[in-house]
Amino acid sequence: MSLIAETTRPEPSLKAAPRVSRQTVAKPPQAPASRVMKQRLIRYLFCYVALLMLLTGVRFLTANHARQLSNLQEQANLLKRQNAQLHRDISSLESPARVRAWAVAHEMIPFSSGSFDFVKLESLPPVKDLPQPKKKVRVETQWR
Repeated sequence: MSLIAETTRPEPSLKAAPRVSRQTVAKPPQAPASRVMKQRLIRYLFCYVALLMLLTGVRFLTANHARQLSNLQEQANLLKRQNAQLHRDISSLESPARVRAWAVAHEMIPFSSGSFDFVKLESLPPVKDLPQPKKKVRVETQWR
């Protein structure tokens, strides 16, 4: 007995196979798994196109936001520079030397060299009708 199995080839039939045109050949039915995959592919393609259109629409609607944001940032920087300049102006106007020069120009004298005249003021009259508290509050503290 040999290890190689002998096979026989089918003999070609003498009859020729009928010729079939390609147009009349019916498609074999698709397997259910491939039909499901094709439906899933179409569904995903639809979702992809819908998301693409949605994102394009959002970009179209928000196209001017970037310009507005840059304009607002420029305005904020301008306001910060103006704020810094105003703080410098305030600090130069409130300097002690400048306040002293203004006081001397308006004929003011320093407090330390001024004269002190004390005047006795009348006392205020007592208030007659003060509302009295209705209830007294009592607070008790318990230590544990």
